Amino acid sequence: DRSCLSSVAGATEDLSVTGQFRLGRKFLDGFAALFEQRNQEARRQVKSLQIDYLAEQWQEVATRTLRLRADEEGFAKTEPGMRLWTNTLGSLALAELGRRDDASALIAEVEADIDQFITELDGESDIREELQLLRASLHCRLALLEGRPAARELAALRGLLEASTRQPHRLLPYQGVLLQCLHEAGLDAEALEFAPQILAFNPHHPRTLLVSAQAHARARNRVEALDYLQRYLTVMKDADETHPRVVTARKLLDRLVPSS
Repeated sequence: DRSCLSSVAGATEDLSVTGQFRLGRKFLDGFAALFEQRNQEARRQVKSLQIDYLAEQWQEVATRTLRLRADEEGFAKTEPGMRLWTNTLGSLALAELGRRDDASALIAEVEADIDQFITELDGESDIREELQLLRASLHCRLALLEGRPAARELAALRGLLEASTRQPHRLLPYQGVLLQCLHEAGLDAEALEFAPQILAFNPHHPRTLLVSAQAHARARNRVEALDYLQRYLTVMKDADETHPRVVTARKLLDRLVPSS
């Protein structure tokens, strides 16, 4: 219920350095209206997955999600909202790990659940918009995972973001997905044009700093790339050196400054 979900959201505030992919407080709070049964174990599992995801522990999230799903009977009895949230976190973590087939299968399942939720909603416009943003984000991720042109999906997500009147912190997770997907699609000019919207709200947003560095590096803007890269590494100074994004950043730094 709301008290449990608020505790999940509160835990995210302690992870501002290593976990600023804020799939946030209001998103979880909104789903509370959809939960009809109490399932303490499900809430505990989702809270733990949420914390690991915000800390960008992709392998841990993916492993635990697949383990939960292996208990088909138990997972089927989990509250629908909790099941949707678990699958969402798992699919995004699998995508980060490059496990395309597993991520694609989970995303397709999440999309079907979202469609059902939207159909059943009655007057819950705020929750409906949240689900539409989530679905558009997953469409972008799925298109790129499957190697398809993502122009239509990216345009749809951007359109929803531009039309939204939500507060910045509620849009940040979806803005982060859009930025990452623009970069992965090779649309660096658009990514660099969009990045300031995120940094205006959160100048220390790790994903945005790293993507900006990568985009500038690909455009051979060495000075700008180094600036964003140093800012990223400063934000992530307490993170595990084996973290995939930190490893990526270090490799980029070695390319830009071979003697470092």
